[in-house]
Amino acid sequence: MAIKILTMKLFINNLSKIIFIFFRFMPITLFLSCMFYCLTVNFTEKEKYSHIQKNLIKVPVLFENKSPLKNNQSIKLAMALFSIDKNKNVIHPIYDPTLEYRGLTLGKVFSEKRLVYIGDSAFESWGLLGSTLAHEVEVHGKQSFIKIEFINFLYQVLINIRNYLFKYEHKIEYNNYGTYLAEREAYNYEIKNKNRFLLNQNEEKSLKAIRDNKLYLCDI
Repeated sequence: MAIKILTMKLFINNLSKIIFIFFRFMPITLFLSCMFYCLTVNFTEKEKYSHIQKNLIKVPVLFENKSPLKNNQSIKLAMALFSIDKNKNVIHPIYDPTLEYRGLTLGKVFSEKRLVYIGDSAFESWGLLGSTLAHEVEVHGKQSFIKIEFINFLYQVLINIRNYLFKYEHKIEYNNYGTYLAEREAYNYEIKNKNRFLLNQNEEKSLKAIRDNKLYLCDI
């Protein structure tokens, strides 16, 4: 009888410990399970969206064989024609006749909001307009400005330290190295998607020339 009572006490004691451990770690387990579920759902949704975007990109784009009119309506049409992926942080691109560049993306370092402006030179063809929009919206619109500015700062600090320690006088190759990397990524994206935007050989050649020469030389 004593053995049975002792066994019962041990069983109850062990059961109590198991229940205690279960309820102690249950909140953490539930939290981790919810996090895993949310991440899985998010990943699945992104994959579905990416698949839809890829299918849309493959749809043949038909447009008149002439330059688009320089206005916001052409921008909206090009956004639709080429299935430009605009996230919620990017304000819809607007036409700026005073802009010297094909496009310009502005935003504050600690804000995800992006303003996109399109200049006259982007309207040479529908393909170039679509490519410019992708450059600004799909690439610059998703880049981290904090990261870009940090690389700009770090690069100049490292160059100055090198020059000071080794008495090495050398002009900084890139005044804004982070900006250079961001622009290079955007130009590579345009060139990679040349078939998507039906860019002709001259347009592709021009993009490569800017990427390989002007980005390096300009004070960007």
